[in-house]
Amino acid sequence: MKPGDKVRYIGNRYQYPKGQPGIFKGDHHHDPNMCFVVYSWADDPDNYMDYTGVPTPRHLLKPGWDELTSTT
Repeated sequence: MKPGDKVRYIGNRYQYPKGQPGIFKGDHHHDPNMCFVVYSWADDPDNYMDYTGVPTPRHLLKPGWDELTSTT
C-alpha cells in the first residue's frame, strides 16, 4: 500500500458489513504490523493528509472500495 490508496477496514463487520472505507496515510513509526488510515475526510479526499490517521492493523485492511459500492 502507498499513501492515497483506497482501503477498507474489515474489522467491524457488525457496523460495516462490507468494510469501512478509508485512505491509507502511511506506515506506523514503530510497529510494522500497523499503519495509519484516514476514515473521515469531510468530503475532501484529495487532502486526506490534512486529517488524522488512525492506527490500524494491516491484516484488517483490504484494497479498494469496489465491494462497498456493490449491490450484491
